[in-house]
Amino acid sequence: MAKRCSSSRAGTTPTLIDVARVAGVSPITVSRTLGRPEAVAPATRRRVLEAVRATAYVPNLAAGSLASSRSRLVAIFLPTIANSIFADTVQALTERLAVAGYQTLLGLTGYSAEQEEHLLEAVLGRRPDGIVLTGTEHSQVSRERLARVGIPLVEAWDFCAKPLDMLVGFSHEAVGAAVAQYLLGKGYRRVSLVSLDDPRGLRRCNSLIATLAGHGVAPLATAL
Repeated sequence: MAKRCSSSRAGTTPTLIDVARVAGVSPITVSRTLGRPEAVAPATRRRVLEAVRATAYVPNLAAGSLASSRSRLVAIFLPTIANSIFADTVQALTERLAVAGYQTLLGLTGYSAEQEEHLLEAVLGRRPDGIVLTGTEHSQVSRERLARVGIPLVEAWDFCAKPLDMLVGFSHEAVGAAVAQYLLGKGYRRVSLVSLDDPRGLRRCNSLIATLAGHGVAPLATAL
């Protein structure tokens, strides 16, 4: 049977007022130190930060976002974490955003536009300051919702003529054609394909097949 150790939860959660009392400053000075440290004198800032450590105070980010209209949260949507190709992207985003004072929220779409739609609805309720999406194929509901959010949007790992906002990616059709041209350049005529069963993987595969066919080469088999 599970038991709760009352001693580990003794006392109350420290508040901003507690920090102000320990530091000998006003609550607004504590708030300013944590939100805009450059606007506070160095000596005062040190005193406040020492009081924060002494009281083990953790700022209420939800309240802070209501006051400033900024959540300092960036959502990243991935199709899966089973594929390691996305790891470098997530790590680079997380590290760079952390330097700028942002936290990341990871969501998995499972290569499903419907799942992305549900995930988007849940994430927008947290008022993120930005969203990074994998791919450019979204449901109409998601597109309409994203068009109204008024925050920076980045679509990655794909390419299209009309992105939602910003786009960092490449043409999957061009990748498939380049692979085919490489194989043809090596003189290979017996080609078998293995591809992921997702929209981007299929586009690469179809482009590769079309390019090979243009040179009279038909794949032996296609495994999806």
